[in-house]
Amino acid sequence: MDLLKVPPVLTKKLLQIKIIYSSIISIVCGITGMIILYFVLRPGPLYLVLGLFLLILFSWGESTIGTSIGASFPEFRPIQSSKNNITFLGGLLTFISFIIYLLVFGGIVIEVLFTGAYFSWPDLVSFPIIIALELIVLEQVIREV
Repeated sequence: MDLLKVPPVLTKKLLQIKIIYSSIISIVCGITGMIILYFVLRPGPLYLVLGLFLLILFSWGESTIGTSIGASFPEFRPIQSSKNNITFLGGLLTFISFIIYLLVFGGIVIEVLFTGAYFSWPDLVSFPIIIALELIVLEQVIREV
């Protein structure tokens, strides 16, 4: 029995709910780790606020990619209902896409911070550039998915 035929919900709405749920989980876990690092390193409140915003952007993109790939490679087995219901190929593609997305996202952050340090830009110049570039990448990722 196909899961999408059972609930009286459109497929698009179901995927949106899954993306929102996985974004919330990812954001909560990321914020917990970020706050711990913030109190250990104490970089300043600007870094915390803009870092949390970048974390939210990253989580949204990552959950969109993972949910979309998982929905493309479903595996419905009642025995595995408590496990991940994605085929092996879907899980592998999700992992590979996560690594690529992480490298692109992290590369933009590191590259702009390095450029800002080289040209002696203040953080109030570097962070808006990072956020603008990340929003462009995120828009392209969501459009393609």
